[in-house]
Amino acid sequence: MIYRFHIAPIDAPDASSPGERPPGPGELLQAYTRLSDALGQFLQSVPRMGMSLTAAEHGEQGLEIWLDSQLDAQSVHNLVASFLRDMHRATPGLQLALRQRVAQ
Repeated sequence: MIYRFHIAPIDAPDASSPGERPPGPGELLQAYTRLSDALGQFLQSVPRMGMSLTAAEHGEQGLEIWLDSQLDAQSVHNLVASFLRDMHRATPGLQLALRQRVAQ
């Protein structure tokens, strides 16, 4: 089954901590690239999961990723959410929202 996720900045004015500025477009692009690269490398390192990153595209509207997996939807969502939490810790001021979409 193909799972599709959309990851984009949270547009709330209080999304970042006091004194931190929200990331600019270049910083978002770097974060999207790091996230998709880290997720892809992780999935390649554990082939027994039977899961692969089939595509990742980033643009002005955020990052779209497609994952092929035999796991249930909640397990796949939890895995992607875990990588997103790590990204938030590594990038001050970055707050991204994760939405699962129906794969096409």
